[in-house]
Amino acid sequence: MGKFYWLKLQKDFFKKHKLIILRSMEHGMTYEAIFIHLMTESIDHDAMLRFSDSKPYTPKTLSPIIGTDEKTMADALKIFQDLELIEIFEDGTIFVPLASDNIGSAEDNANANRQRRFRERNASITPSVTKNNASITPSVTKDNESIEIRDKSIENRDKSIIREKEKEREKQADDKSSATLSESKSRFCPPTVEEVAAYCEERKNGIDPQRFCDFYSAKNWMIGKTKMKDWKACVRTWEARSKQEFMDHEYTAEQMEKMKTGTLGELKALLRKPQDKLMENDYDFSQEATKKREEQDQKLLDDLLNE
Repeated sequence: MGKFYWLKLQKDFFKKHKLIILRSMEHGMTYEAIFIHLMTESIDHDAMLRFSDSKPYTPKTLSPIIGTDEKTMADALKIFQDLELIEIFEDGTIFVPLASDNIGSAEDNANANRQRRFRERNASITPSVTKNNASITPSVTKDNESIEIRDKSIENRDKSIIREKEKEREKQADDKSSATLSESKSRFCPPTVEEVAAYCEERKNGIDPQRFCDFYSAKNWMIGKTKMKDWKACVRTWEARSKQEFMDHEYTAEQMEKMKTGTLGELKALLRKPQDKLMENDYDFSQEATKKREEQDQKLLDDLLNE
């Protein structure tokens, strides 16, 4: 006769809050029947369900065993996970905690019966059979020790499973927290005109903060096809290119004298000209474009001189 198992359900088993919530759902009684079926399928594998050692169950392979369709099986597994009635490990193994707490087997029953028979036999032995009683006692003690060892082994196994599940939950929580923190750090927040103005004032670079913000706002704060990550770096780029534009231009002695003696408005117009041409990725460095910019700069200076 083969070994057999059973579920030991307490009287208030169906009053558990999770099962009450399950029954209150649409098709709840069907889902409850499926859950009980899962428990019975798992009892001879320590409350674990797998199709084979190398292949886990899926709704498609599990539905004919339970006796339902694939969609209902998939919906049921999702609901069981949400209610924490089952856990699905990374390798696809389905674990049923309620089954783990309530599994019984013929071996357990045999041990209990053996203990009962020993107790009855010892009670029936008279004081005159001391020798036989002495030989029985070690046997009873040995069997009791064996049962106690097995119980401790099961208890240690259950504790090990619980520890592994707790570690897995902590790891998932840490991963989620790290992902949220990383996303928060990488999210770009456009600066205000005041922030750009303060930074430009700190660097004394002459960049027009309103012009800077308007330019990138029109581009949705994109640099080419990439979202801007550091607006201060862009300000420094404008600053460097603006200086380079101004320094690369060849001025006549008369123009240089004009810049020295010109009004503040004229000087600002001269200095702002490189900024007007500073268009980040749209900036054209071709010879034709450079020549055109030089002609425009020359015209600006000529206009200043002729005023």
